Amino acid sequence: LVVLQHATMYSCFALSGIIDLISLCIQYPKHTSQLFTSLALVMEALLFYFHLGGRDPLDQRLHQLLVIAIVIGAVSAAMRMLYATNLFVNCTLALSYVLQGTWFIQIGVVLYGGSKIWEPLGDEEREHRITMFIIACFIWHVMIIGVGMFIFYTFTMIGLKYIKTRREEKKGGVWGCPLTIDSPGYQPLLNDEEVSLQNYDETSI
Repeated sequence: LVVLQHATMYSCFALSGIIDLISLCIQYPKHTSQLFTSLALVMEALLFYFHLGGRDPLDQRLHQLLVIAIVIGAVSAAMRMLYATNLFVNCTLALSYVLQGTWFIQIGVVLYGGSKIWEPLGDEEREHRITMFIIACFIWHVMIIGVGMFIFYTFTMIGLKYIKTRREEKKGGVWGCPLTIDSPGYQPLLNDEEVSLQNYDETSI
């Protein structure tokens, strides 16, 4: 059954990807691609939600937090049908995808890493501390991914601003404003002596 659940989840995302590729050649109704992406994430959330039965409390907490990350992605994908060009909606969807990947790694480390620090050993107080630590880890995952995306966006905008400035300077201005006599770095194409010679040649013809 576990293999069937994973195969079903992969099939949903495979169908979403196929629709994305076909939509490049065939004109589907608007937002069809976003709809299938949202449905794939909803199916993933359902599969992992009902995947919790019969597991120990720590395993359940880990998968519950994973379901939260998936639901955030499903809501963001659904909102893209209305706000496809909204930066925050697209960034939230991207954050959800990255968060799922990093949290899958965290689950593997906790459940299959072989460390004994995650074992509650029947102590309710220790189990509560482990749960709170896991929740703190999840929040740190969100914060690190968010800060990383913010830094990447900041450097991207700085780079684009620098490229735009260089292009404007090559065109003879800065930020779309032409150079004037008072502008720093202004150099006339002709000096006064050359202008006088040019005027003399024109009047002598």
